[in-house]
Amino acid sequence: MRTLIIGAGPFGLALSAYARAHGIEHTVVGRHMDFWKQHMPAEMLLRSRCDWHLDPLEEHTIEHYLETLGLQPADVEPLSLRFYLDYCDWFTKEKEIEIDDSRVDRLDIGENGSRSFIATLGNGATIAADRVVVAVGFGYFANVPDHLRSMLPDGRFSHTSELSDFSRLNGKRVLIVGGRQSAFAWAALIHERGAKAIHLCYRHATPSFEESDWSWVAGCVHNIATQPGWFRKLPSEERDRINHRQWAEGRLKLEPVFTRSRRDVEGARQLAAEQRVTHGLADIHRDVALGLIGRGAHVRHEQNVRHRSASGRAPVAAPGPWR
Repeated sequence: MRTLIIGAGPFGLALSAYARAHGIEHTVVGRHMDFWKQHMPAEMLLRSRCDWHLDPLEEHTIEHYLETLGLQPADVEPLSLRFYLDYCDWFTKEKEIEIDDSRVDRLDIGENGSRSFIATLGNGATIAADRVVVAVGFGYFANVPDHLRSMLPDGRFSHTSELSDFSRLNGKRVLIVGGRQSAFAWAALIHERGAKAIHLCYRHATPSFEESDWSWVAGCVHNIATQPGWFRKLPSEERDRINHRQWAEGRLKLEPVFTRSRRDVEGARQLAAEQRVTHGLADIHRDVALGLIGRGAHVRHEQNVRHRSASGRAPVAAPGPWR
């Protein structure tokens, strides 16, 4: 039985390593770490630490990679994007992962009621598989709400996933709609590239500048791996508690690395909290560049922009090509 893994990012690589270790015939189709290379700022620092590696077998870990370099975790944390990409290259080589550097344009069910799948690649080739794992990441699900898009002139705004080169923002005034990790990370990086001013606008409480505690997640992962259906069988109250805790660790905290930029963005954050959202759009045709943060923040034209914003809905699936 052949398995097709669509996507060559962290999850696709980890799945391939696991499949190979268990003798599962498989094919990986995608561009190696493409989203990380093309859509993330070169200066970005990761939230994850050295213990968040790719290897489900606990062999080719980041700590092992550091040993080959004669380094310690303290030498590289917080992890830079360049370091993480170098680790992924090393991991791919050590695991002997072969990748078809193509894209999947179509995925069809086999003919005559068969339980197989037929994937059509961008070059016209096809791959038959009995199982398919879709590991394309979230790059296809960026969402800019229509009502907000209609307010803004073409070419003067972008979603964070589309904005990774901040050089063009030098000397510009920037309005960031959103107030979670990506918003503050982009604000810090844009500030370092010489923006004239940065305004953050959001309607929820300001996240705290403290390190997230993910130590408890390992137990959940172990239960999921060793007890099929473990999470689904939990009482609804317990599932809600776990979901909320994970959401809170990731969304209500900002990594301490941003503390050094806190003073720089504090004034802009306060200004954004006190003014109307539309105030920042008044001079849009002069020198304001807009960054839309998150998967679809809803912005109202009202004085109180501190109220919690309902998250926009991203489509369940986006049209291909997938890679």
